[in-house]
Amino acid sequence: MTAETAMAKVDQNVKIVALLASLKKTQIKKGQNEGKMMAKGVLEDLTGSVPVTIFASLLERVAPWLAEGRAVLVTGVVRSSSAPGAPEPEEGGGLVPVEIIAREIQALDGMREAAAAEVRLTTPLPGTLDETFASVREILESVPGSIPVLLSVRRAGHWEVTVRTAGRLAVRPTPEMTKALERLLGPGSVRYVYAHS
Repeated sequence: MTAETAMAKVDQNVKIVALLASLKKTQIKKGQNEGKMMAKGVLEDLTGSVPVTIFASLLERVAPWLAEGRAVLVTGVVRSSSAPGAPEPEEGGGLVPVEIIAREIQALDGMREAAAAEVRLTTPLPGTLDETFASVREILESVPGSIPVLLSVRRAGHWEVTVRTAGRLAVRPTPEMTKALERLLGPGSVRYVYAHS
């Protein structure tokens, strides 16, 4: 997002898919969040870059995975970042500096899992069915949640059986879960179904 594009959206809510090109955390020195951390960074996409501010409450939630070089979806509001008393741009001169105040940040690599309404697993009939099911169960139990899981087992050209797993095997899908299941069941074996599908 270029500064010019952002300037046209001052005080408006925006959603930006971008690369977090830089990130610097600082400790808050006064106020109700004294001692907590906040961060300033730069978001870059194909059209340019724009500064982003991440306040303490949001940073606490996303700090475990937020890092430079991560592709993110940022929801926030565009604000003028002109310091009080700073000289105004001359007529026909530069643009008023702007920044995004982040309200929510999501990692792009987990979005398909986070938005899922249902997980569907498909596997050809393996030689050791009990062992495969035990491994699937172990992976599912490692990410308990509320999203239902359906498992289809098929013998190519003969039959296919689809079973909804018990409620206690409902999950909170993650990219790590997807990778683990695809290593076990094969590429393309995990499919996410969304509420609008």
